[in-house]
Amino acid sequence: MKIKFQFLILALGAAFLISATKINTESYYPLSVGSWWKYSIKSRMGQSSMTDSIISEYVNNQKRYFVFLQRNNEDTITSFYYYRSDEGKTIWELTQNDFVENKFLDFSMNFGDSIRVGKAYPNSNNKTLMIFQEDFKSIKIDGVHYSNVKKMLLKNYLKIQDRTDINVDTLYFAKGIGLIYARSPQAEIKLVDHFIK
Repeated sequence: MKIKFQFLILALGAAFLISATKINTESYYPLSVGSWWKYSIKSRMGQSSMTDSIISEYVNNQKRYFVFLQRNNEDTITSFYYYRSDEGKTIWELTQNDFVENKFLDFSMNFGDSIRVGKAYPNSNNKTLMIFQEDFKSIKIDGVHYSNVKKMLLKNYLKIQDRTDINVDTLYFAKGIGLIYARSPQAEIKLVDHFIK
């Protein structure tokens, strides 16, 4: 009986590991402790870098989040983020101040679909729309080939007195890797190196 129980535990553990690995290789935003991404950043301020690492898990309201730690090029911690995934398709962010869950990314959208993402503030006209724009079987960025890439637009609407400013960010995500390239009016971000556990 003890041997059967141990075998069952091993089988369940292996099934979870295979399932987690499948989700990570199928996801455009893979989440697993020990994974990291290093980016180069070019902006008006000059050249810099940043590294995102998943350092642990956090449970809130019986939902499992992955804790992202962001460091700048001086290796100084700049931010913490909490994300979880619905089978690799929808990514949810848990806000740090009030522990409210907001939709962060949605990879199940079809061409031209748009959704509201991020925190919706009461009595505010500020909003962010994510628009699915294009699928690429293969794309080349700085000499590196990536397969199965999704291009998304983030449109940020910011109302200031009588006018509304619209800021558009372009994001590219590769299946099994995550964010590989981003461009905004302020900066350009490129993946330099990564490790998916």
